[in-house]
Formats: sequence, C-alpha cells, structure tokens
Amino acid sequence: MDGFRALLVEGVFYKTDSRLLCASDRGVVDVNAMLSPLQGQRVRLAAHHLPPNPPDPTKWGGGCCLWEQTGRCPAGHHARPTWLFNLSHEGILVQDGATWVVESFDGTRTPFRLEEMLVGHQARVAAATVLDLEKMRDALGAAGGSDEVESLVERANDLHDLLSRIRGGEKK
Repeated sequence: MDGFRALLVEGVFYKTDSRLLCASDRGVVDVNAMLSPLQGQRVRLAAHHLPPNPPDPTKWGGGCCLWEQTGRCPAGHHARPTWLFNLSHEGILVQDGATWVVESFDGTRTPFRLEEMLVGHQARVAAATVLDLEKMRDALGAAGGSDEVESLVERANDLHDLLSRIRGGEKK
C-alpha cells in the first residue's frame, strides 16, 4: 500500500528553460519535480491564483497578477481583470508533455495548464494522494490490524463501563 503523500507549493511562479519554478520566502522549488512522485497515483490536485489578503480590486487578479504593467496576461487578466484561476479535481495524475492531467474514472481528462495559468502570478498548487479505504482494510486485515482495532474498541467499552460504574458508586 502506498503511503499518504501531500505537497503544497505557494509563491510566485515562473518558467526557466523547460522548468516550472515557484519562488517564495522558503526558496525556489521545481514544481514538476514536486509533482512527479505523485504521477500514476490517485490524487486530489488543486491550483489557484493567490491574491494578497485583502485583495486589491483595482489590480488584475486582485493583485496576484504580475503582468499588469505589460498590458497582457497569458491567463487572461487583460480581458477579465477580476477573474481568478481556480481548479481542483480528483483522479489519476499523469503528465502529457508539459501539462499535468487528472484522469477521472469515467475517462474525463482535466488538464491543469499550470505554465499558462500560473507563470507570472502569486499562486498555490496543492496535491495529496487519495487513500483507498478498501485497500486500507485489506492491508489491515492481512496484517491482523483489524483484530487489534476490534480488541481496542472492546477494551475502550469495558473501561467506559467501569468509569460509569465508579462515578455512579456501583461496584462489580
């Protein structure tokens, strides 16, 4: 059973050569390198623009867009200045060229065009593996863990009964 994995990347996104990078006060991270270990796994992937708090309604993207001075934004803030990119989806994470895609179980493919939408913006990308409860139950059963859980529940119930009797002045 694969363990739970999660990542959070937040800061100003930019591209150098073929690498999508994110700079923050914690340093620079390679976004693709961070997502790569999750490839082929069931995940919840979310990405969104991250304006300052409170947002500035007079600035593109509430202040998260760094393209305003150029007059054109690849994410479209020049046409829709108040719009914010926000995408979240669950499924299997795959990479199609430079684009990360989440494939749903119904066959739907949701592309996360991070380079197009996040470069030149203060933004956030978060991803976490989705635990398969059936696999967890099977793994616990194979390891004898379910018997231990049931035993702990029984012991907790016995202790609860004992405490109730002590509080009520009953003796056994």
